[in-house]
Amino acid sequence: MVTKQQQPEAGQGQPSLLRQQRFLPFFCTQFFGAFNDNVYKNALILLIAYESLRYTALDSDLLNNLA
Repeated sequence: MVTKQQQPEAGQGQPSLLRQQRFLPFFCTQFFGAFNDNVYKNALILLIAYESLRYTALDSDLLNNLA
């Protein structure tokens, strides 16, 4: 038996997920979790790179890449 493939109706795509009440908290939690991870990672990299300038004669760009 051959079934007809269902096409998404107008307004049922990915952007419409943001308007659903059950999806918005999940999206916000994922977004802010990733944002916090990136902020802390970059802050730690900068702290390590620029504090290590005291102890080495390496360029700060090289230390950023190494960190």
